[in-house]
Amino acid sequence: MKVIYLIAAVIVLPVFLASCVATQDDVGGLYARQNRLEAKVDRLSKEVKVTAGKGYSEQTDNREVSNQLFQLESKVFDLEQQIARMESQIQLLEGNLERVEVSSLQSRPVPRQPIQPPPRPTPGQVESESVAILEPEVPVIKEPTLFDIGYKNFNDGNYAQARQNFRAFLREDPKAKEAPDATFWIADSYYKEGLYEESILEYQRLIDVYPRDPRVPLAYLKQGMGLMKLNKDEEAKLFFQTLIDKYPGSPEADEARKKISELEQNS
Repeated sequence: MKVIYLIAAVIVLPVFLASCVATQDDVGGLYARQNRLEAKVDRLSKEVKVTAGKGYSEQTDNREVSNQLFQLESKVFDLEQQIARMESQIQLLEGNLERVEVSSLQSRPVPRQPIQPPPRPTPGQVESESVAILEPEVPVIKEPTLFDIGYKNFNDGNYAQARQNFRAFLREDPKAKEAPDATFWIADSYYKEGLYEESILEYQRLIDVYPRDPRVPLAYLKQGMGLMKLNKDEEAKLFFQTLIDKYPGSPEADEARKKISELEQNS
């Protein structure tokens, strides 16, 4: 009957080891089972000795006694092997348990420090000062206006399209701060295309509508140069002279004097 119990323990033991989870209670249970198993081995070893003694004292059949001794010794050997494997399993489970404990400690959230309120202003400080709130600034995406589109077309050399954009912009907001710029670039786009008569009229619009614009001297100079391109030298001299009279110290006036000298030499 004891041998049957021993065989049952050998069969159940691997199933138990396969289902173990690396916890402190499981490791303790393995130690308890190991102790009980070692006790059974001790008792079995004693039975081996008793069986051997009976064989000699009672002079039973030597072959039968030898067979019983061999079976008992084999069982003892198997149990000892099972105990050795159990010790290895216990060491493995203990190692896993230590890693789990370390991992749990590392994954614990770090306690946040309490946010301290800002210091109250002293009587000597200005009460109107406010504490700056650090918030990320959200960039504002500006939709391109007609003026922006016109300026891009002007720089890209799309002068006709630029004029359409600038004129539409001026119709929508004639008092916009960019209105003088749009007016000047309309005139300049004509000049760059060689449409000098149209450019002279548009430069004159800038002069009449925005007389304080810093590009007015340049507008007079471009008008005179456009007239030179049209072979209207006398009219060109009049515009150059007007520029010199109104803005005598300007760089454009110096250029106008040179143009007048060229025209007089060629006449």
